[in-house]
Amino acid sequence: MPPFALPRSPALLLAPLLILLLALVSASPAAAHALRVFARLEGDQISGYGFFIGGGRPRDVEWVAQMGGAPLARGRTDAEGAFRFPVPEPVTGDLKITVNTAEGHIASTTLAQSRLLPAQGAPGATTPSAQLPGPATTGPSTTGPSTTGPAYPGQIAPQGLRPAPAAPAPAAPPPTAPAQPATAQPTTAEIERAVAAQVAPVLERLEQMDARMRLTDLVAGLSLIFGIAGMLLWARSRRP
Repeated sequence: MPPFALPRSPALLLAPLLILLLALVSASPAAAHALRVFARLEGDQISGYGFFIGGGRPRDVEWVAQMGGAPLARGRTDAEGAFRFPVPEPVTGDLKITVNTAEGHIASTTLAQSRLLPAQGAPGATTPSAQLPGPATTGPSTTGPSTTGPAYPGQIAPQGLRPAPAAPAPAAPPPTAPAQPATAQPTTAEIERAVAAQVAPVLERLEQMDARMRLTDLVAGLSLIFGIAGMLLWARSRRP
């Protein structure tokens, strides 16, 4: 088998590359204006919007939400290309949202059924804090008057005997710690909503970055083709 040889005519060398280049260039505007859809769960509402990779939002275009192939909600995007509708009940499958600009741009996104099901977690127990028991209080002494002391004022004690000292007053009990108010623990649904609200901007940013990376890959492919073509032309010029 003869070894591979470059064509002697530069036109024959560049013809396939030019055809591929024209195909990619004609596809680049469509890729730059490709439509994407972002949607998220926000409490008991589903919100989102459509956006173009090159920038801009599809305003006043139709959107349709389907579950199991059956339409559940439809409407038109607002001035920001956004849409919003309540979570359907019951949730029987994945939810697909499609935005159609009627100009050849159609895009969809899907929310899994597990993200739409309501949380079944029960609220945590709210047992109030137990009150700290105080020390037992000592009542007044029940000891009667000493038989060795004077029985009444003015009575003289017998010689050699002294009156018994009076019983000391009981010490006041220390103040007890106040009972702590019961604090309600957040439910699983509340935790999931809080986490979703924090994660949503990150997911939105990742969706936009992924779309822009595809356009960057296309530009990188064009640059690679130009580089290969230049190397082939250089090799062709070096041949005698």
